Order: sequence, then structure tokens, then C-alpha cells
Amino acid sequence: MSKYKTFSLMPHQARVVKANPKKILLDWSPRVGKTLPACYWIDNPAQAGNTYIICKKSNKKEWQSMGTKATVLTKEEFAKLAPDIKWPTALVVDECHNFASALFVKGRSNLATQLYTLLQRYPDCHFMELSGTMVRNSP
Repeated sequence: MSKYKTFSLMPHQARVVKANPKKILLDWSPRVGKTLPACYWIDNPAQAGNTYIICKKSNKKEWQSMGTKATVLTKEEFAKLAPDIKWPTALVVDECHNFASALFVKGRSNLATQLYTLLQRYPDCHFMELSGTMVRNSP
């Protein structure tokens, strides 16, 4: 039995966890179960350690209830704490489209800049982005 309530991974979710890449974008439709493979991925020994989940405020309790060992931060908390995060082993960004710049605006948003800077400082950090709404702006 899984420690994540009584859930087990569906075959498409298990493939993501088994592949275990260092950087991944999980862009399934809303409400199809991106949280569960992300929790398994975070607690995998390759990612375990100083891990963070960054999510919108309304999702924080859901992430905390999953029982992962990661520190759960809202986007607002991340914006304040990003410069103080040292040697992260893994980051999961839920609703990653919120880190994108607004449509028709050149340059990165403040959140995107902080995330980019953190990942540049720690290139060995494993990174997973989750989104159900990928069609938002041009790359």
C-alpha cells in the first residue's frame, strides 16, 4: 500500500516516475492526477533531500496532505524565500504557467526570474513542472 493515502499510480503515471529524468514537464489535462506522480518522484532517492514544492495558495493544503518530505511553499512564499534557498535537490512547480510572463510582455516575470536564477545557481537540481493549461503564451 502506498503512503500517499490509498492511491496507486496509473500506468501513464508510473512511466513518468520510472523514467526519472532530472528535468521534466508534466502537462496533462486538469484533474487527471499530476500531483501523485510528482510526490513519488520527489520522494525517490535521486530527488530526496532538500526538496521544494511551489504551488498556488489554494493548493498548499492539498500538497501538504500528500505526506511528501518536501517543503511546500506558495508562489508568494517562494518569491520572498528564493534567494535563501540553498542546494535544493529537487523542485516541483505546480501550475507552472503562473511563472510565465504575461501575454504580449517582453522579458520574464519576477517569479520566472527567481526560478531561473535558482536553477542556474544549482544546475544539478532535479526539476519538475506541472500544468494543465500549457497554451498560455509563446515560448
